[in-house]
Amino acid sequence: MSKQLYFHSPFSETYVYQERDRALLLSFILSELNICAISLTSTWAFSLSSLCEKTYDAPLNRLQEHMRLLPYAFPMHKKEGLELQEMISYLTSSLLYRCFFVPEEYLQKLFILLDPFIQECKKEENFLFFLLDHYSEIKALSPINYLPKLFHSLYPEGLSKLQTILCDHFHKKGFTTHLLTIAERIKQLPSQKAIHESSSC
Repeated sequence: MSKQLYFHSPFSETYVYQERDRALLLSFILSELNICAISLTSTWAFSLSSLCEKTYDAPLNRLQEHMRLLPYAFPMHKKEGLELQEMISYLTSSLLYRCFFVPEEYLQKLFILLDPFIQECKKEENFLFFLLDHYSEIKALSPINYLPKLFHSLYPEGLSKLQTILCDHFHKKGFTTHLLTIAERIKQLPSQKAIHESSSC
Protein backbone atom coordinates (compact mmCIF):
# COMPACT_ATOMS: atom_id res chain seq x y z
CA MET A 1 0.00 0.00 0.00
CA SER A 2 1.29 3.49 -0.86
CA LYS A 3 2.65 5.51 2.04
CA GLN A 4 1.60 8.81 0.48
CA LEU A 5 -1.67 10.10 -0.93
CA TYR A 6 -1.20 11.63 -4.38
CA PHE A 7 -3.82 14.07 -5.64
CA HIS A 8 -2.41 14.87 -9.07
CA SER A 9 -0.41 11.90 -10.28
CA PRO A 10 -1.95 8.73 -11.74
CA PHE A 11 1.08 6.94 -10.30
CA SER A 12 2.15 5.95 -6.80
CA GLU A 13 5.14 4.61 -4.88
CA THR A 14 4.05 1.01 -5.49
CA TYR A 15 3.24 1.41 -9.20
CA VAL A 16 5.21 -0.83 -11.57
CA TYR A 17 6.72 1.72 -13.94
CA GLN A 18 7.26 1.09 -17.65
CA GLU A 19 9.25 3.38 -19.94
CA ARG A 20 6.15 5.28 -21.11
CA ASP A 21 5.06 5.82 -17.47
CA ARG A 22 8.45 7.29 -16.55
CA ALA A 23 8.27 9.56 -19.57
CA LEU A 24 4.74 10.69 -18.66
CA LEU A 25 5.75 11.48 -15.07
CA LEU A 26 8.69 13.49 -16.39
CA SER A 27 6.35 15.35 -18.76
CA PHE A 28 4.16 16.30 -15.77
CA ILE A 29 7.22 17.63 -13.93
CA LEU A 30 8.44 19.70 -16.87
CA SER A 31 4.95 21.13 -17.39
CA GLU A 32 4.64 22.21 -13.75
CA LEU A 33 8.17 23.63 -13.79
CA ASN A 34 7.18 25.73 -16.78
CA ILE A 35 3.99 26.95 -15.03
CA CYS A 36 6.11 28.00 -12.06
CA ALA A 37 8.48 29.85 -14.38
CA ILE A 38 5.61 31.68 -16.09
CA SER A 39 4.01 32.55 -12.74
CA LEU A 40 7.19 34.11 -11.37
CA THR A 41 7.79 37.83 -11.45
CA SER A 42 10.92 39.79 -10.62
CA THR A 43 10.25 39.24 -6.91
CA TRP A 44 9.50 35.87 -5.36
CA ALA A 45 7.37 37.45 -2.65
CA PHE A 46 4.84 38.72 -5.18
CA SER A 47 4.50 35.23 -6.59
CA LEU A 48 4.16 33.49 -3.24
CA SER A 49 0.39 33.07 -3.23
CA SER A 50 0.26 31.56 -6.71
CA LEU A 51 3.18 29.19 -6.19
CA CYS A 52 3.07 27.68 -2.73
CA GLU A 53 -0.18 28.66 -1.09
CA LYS A 54 -1.50 26.00 1.25
CA THR A 55 -3.88 24.54 -1.30
CA TYR A 56 -3.22 21.14 -2.79
CA ASP A 57 -3.57 22.34 -6.38
CA ALA A 58 -1.02 25.20 -6.32
CA PRO A 59 1.65 24.77 -9.07
CA LEU A 60 4.58 24.33 -6.71
CA ASN A 61 2.63 21.76 -4.69
CA ARG A 62 1.86 19.80 -7.85
CA LEU A 63 5.52 19.94 -8.86
CA GLN A 64 6.58 18.75 -5.41
CA GLU A 65 4.14 15.84 -5.54
CA HIS A 66 5.42 14.62 -8.90
CA MET A 67 9.03 15.03 -7.74
CA ARG A 68 8.38 12.70 -4.79
CA LEU A 69 7.75 9.87 -7.22
CA LEU A 70 11.02 10.19 -9.13
CA PRO A 71 13.05 7.84 -6.86
CA TYR A 72 10.35 5.16 -7.34
CA ALA A 73 9.98 5.63 -11.10
CA PHE A 74 13.76 5.89 -11.64
CA PRO A 75 15.39 3.75 -8.94
CA MET A 76 18.68 3.94 -10.84
CA HIS A 77 18.65 7.70 -10.16
CA LYS A 78 17.38 7.69 -6.61
CA LYS A 79 20.13 10.04 -5.43
CA GLU A 80 19.26 12.68 -8.04
CA GLY A 81 15.55 12.28 -7.26
CA LEU A 82 16.12 12.95 -3.56
CA GLU A 83 18.32 15.93 -4.40
CA LEU A 84 15.51 17.42 -6.48
CA GLN A 85 13.08 16.96 -3.59
CA GLU A 86 15.48 18.83 -1.30
CA MET A 87 15.75 21.69 -3.79
CA ILE A 88 11.97 21.99 -4.07
CA SER A 89 11.68 22.07 -0.27
CA TYR A 90 14.35 24.77 -0.17
CA LEU A 91 12.52 26.73 -2.85
CA THR A 92 9.28 26.61 -0.86
CA SER A 93 11.05 27.71 2.33
CA SER A 94 12.77 30.53 0.49
CA LEU A 95 9.45 31.77 -0.80
CA LEU A 96 7.85 31.58 2.62
CA TYR A 97 10.68 33.51 4.27
CA ARG A 98 11.03 35.99 1.39
CA CYS A 99 14.66 35.08 0.72
CA PHE A 100 16.27 36.85 -2.22
CA PHE A 101 17.69 34.91 -5.15
CA VAL A 102 17.40 34.87 -8.93
CA PRO A 103 14.36 32.79 -10.02
CA GLU A 104 15.66 31.99 -13.50
CA GLU A 105 18.95 30.63 -12.18
CA TYR A 106 17.25 28.46 -9.60
CA LEU A 107 14.77 26.99 -12.08
CA GLN A 108 17.61 26.22 -14.48
CA LYS A 109 19.40 24.35 -11.67
CA LEU A 110 16.27 22.26 -11.21
CA PHE A 111 16.15 21.55 -14.93
CA ILE A 112 19.82 20.53 -15.04
CA LEU A 113 19.18 18.03 -12.24
CA LEU A 114 16.44 16.51 -14.41
CA ASP A 115 18.95 15.69 -17.16
CA PRO A 116 19.62 12.04 -16.09
CA PHE A 117 15.88 11.39 -16.14
CA ILE A 118 15.48 13.00 -19.56
CA GLN A 119 18.34 10.87 -20.85
CA GLU A 120 16.52 7.73 -19.66
CA CYS A 121 13.37 8.68 -21.62
CA LYS A 122 14.92 10.26 -24.70
CA LYS A 123 13.91 7.45 -27.07
CA GLU A 124 10.25 7.30 -26.05
CA GLU A 125 8.28 8.76 -28.99
CA ASN A 126 5.54 10.46 -26.95
CA PHE A 127 8.15 12.12 -24.76
CA LEU A 128 10.15 13.27 -27.78
CA PHE A 129 6.99 14.86 -29.16
CA PHE A 130 6.36 16.55 -25.80
CA LEU A 131 9.88 18.02 -25.86
CA LEU A 132 9.44 19.23 -29.43
CA ASP A 133 5.97 20.66 -28.82
CA HIS A 134 7.22 22.59 -25.75
CA TYR A 135 10.52 23.59 -27.29
CA SER A 136 10.17 27.34 -26.62
CA GLU A 137 9.20 26.82 -22.97
CA ILE A 138 11.99 24.31 -22.31
CA LYS A 139 14.45 26.56 -24.13
CA ALA A 140 13.79 29.25 -21.51
CA LEU A 141 14.46 26.81 -18.65
CA SER A 142 17.42 24.85 -20.00
CA PRO A 143 21.07 25.57 -20.84
CA ILE A 144 21.75 26.99 -24.31
CA ASN A 145 20.89 24.55 -27.12
CA TYR A 146 20.07 21.75 -24.67
CA LEU A 147 17.25 20.23 -26.72
CA PRO A 148 18.88 20.65 -30.16
CA LYS A 149 22.02 18.95 -28.85
CA LEU A 150 19.89 16.14 -27.40
CA PHE A 151 18.08 15.57 -30.70
CA HIS A 152 21.25 15.76 -32.79
CA SER A 153 22.99 13.26 -30.49
CA LEU A 154 20.07 10.86 -30.97
CA TYR A 155 19.98 11.29 -34.74
CA PRO A 156 23.44 12.39 -35.98
CA GLU A 157 22.42 11.47 -39.52
CA GLY A 158 19.95 14.38 -39.46
CA LEU A 159 16.75 15.53 -37.81
CA SER A 160 14.75 14.35 -40.82
CA LYS A 161 15.18 10.90 -39.26
CA LEU A 162 13.54 12.14 -36.05
CA GLN A 163 10.70 13.64 -38.09
CA THR A 164 10.15 10.37 -39.96
CA ILE A 165 10.08 8.28 -36.77
CA LEU A 166 7.65 10.59 -34.96
CA CYS A 167 5.38 11.04 -37.98
CA ASP A 168 5.20 7.26 -38.52
CA HIS A 169 4.48 6.73 -34.81
CA PHE A 170 1.58 9.19 -34.65
CA HIS A 171 0.22 8.36 -38.11
CA LYS A 172 -0.18 4.72 -37.02
CA LYS A 173 -2.05 5.91 -33.93
CA GLY A 174 -4.32 8.12 -36.00
CA PHE A 175 -3.01 11.42 -34.58
CA THR A 176 -2.45 12.99 -37.98
CA THR A 177 -2.88 16.52 -36.58
CA HIS A 178 0.50 16.07 -34.88
CA LEU A 179 2.34 15.68 -38.19
CA LEU A 180 2.31 19.39 -39.06
CA THR A 181 3.36 20.32 -35.52
CA ILE A 182 6.33 17.94 -35.73
CA ALA A 183 7.47 19.43 -39.05
CA GLU A 184 7.12 23.01 -37.79
CA ARG A 185 8.95 22.37 -34.52
CA ILE A 186 11.86 20.57 -36.21
CA LYS A 187 12.30 23.56 -38.55
CA GLN A 188 12.81 25.73 -35.45
CA LEU A 189 15.78 23.67 -34.27
CA PRO A 190 19.26 24.98 -35.13
CA SER A 191 21.53 22.80 -37.24
CA GLN A 192 24.60 21.09 -35.81
CA LYS A 193 26.73 23.65 -37.65
CA ALA A 194 24.84 26.56 -36.09
CA ILE A 195 25.21 25.00 -32.62
CA HIS A 196 28.94 24.53 -33.13
CA GLU A 197 29.38 28.11 -34.36
CA SER A 198 27.46 29.55 -31.40
CA SER A 199 29.54 27.47 -28.99
CA SER A 200 32.74 28.76 -30.58
CA CYS A 201 31.82 32.41 -30.08
